[in-house]
Amino acid sequence: MTDSLCICSELRQSRNLLLDIISNPNNEMTTMTNALNNYLGLLHGFVVSLDAEDGTDSKLRHAVRFRWTNTLLGNTPTYVFV
Repeated sequence: MTDSLCICSELRQSRNLLLDIISNPNNEMTTMTNALNNYLGLLHGFVVSLDAEDGTDSKLRHAVRFRWTNTLLGNTPTYVFV
């Protein structure tokens, strides 16, 4: 379980960095692209197993319940099982 906690921590840090980069219009496009690729790569690890050649589901896929909030419609979270 510590591996999933480590990945969650890295994912959270990567997301926060991406949000900081997006909010500053003075950042270079390559900086934003690198941060986005890092974030999406970690997020991809929750869905697809890296061990299998056939692209089967990751064991982490159902370990975390994803919480989606939309600031335009209110901050009431909608829970989605990925």
